[in-house]
Parts: sequence; structure tokens; C-alpha cells
Amino acid sequence: MNLKTLEDSLHKIGYITQIHESINSLTIALPDIDGNPKFGSNSRIEIDNNNVSYIFYTGQIPVEKNFDDEKKLIEFIKQKFPIEK
Repeated sequence: MNLKTLEDSLHKIGYITQIHESINSLTIALPDIDGNPKFGSNSRIEIDNNNVSYIFYTGQIPVEKNFDDEKKLIEFIKQKFPIEK
């Protein structure tokens, strides 16, 4: 998996994304009605030595889940933070 491919896939679905290449991280957020990141919807993907971690928050507690398949990761993100239409 690479961050650019993940960013493109998530952006096409409707998520706000931003790559942080210096730390191998991709920030993801749901858009609000004005197109800005919705409060409380931030999460991120980190890639470290081919280990892919998805980090999201439950209250103030970070939860980390590891993935080895891009399709499963995107499906999990869509379930956890569904895009409102």
C-alpha cells in the first residue's frame, strides 16, 4: 500500500485527505456542510516498514488497528466514518 493511492481512493469517495510525507502519514476527515473537516472525525493512516496502521479516536483514547489489505482498510474507514449524503 502507498499513501498516494490511499489518498486518491478516499478523496474520490468524499473524504478530506492530507499526506504528511515526512512521517509517512495520511490524515483523513469527514467534510462538514461547508467542506471543512468535521469536528471529531479526524483519523490517520501510518505506514512504517510495510506495517499499515489506522488510528482513530474513541473520545480521547486513540485506537490503533492494523491492516494488510487496502480494500479492507477502506471498507473499515467507510463503516467507522460513513460519508453523509
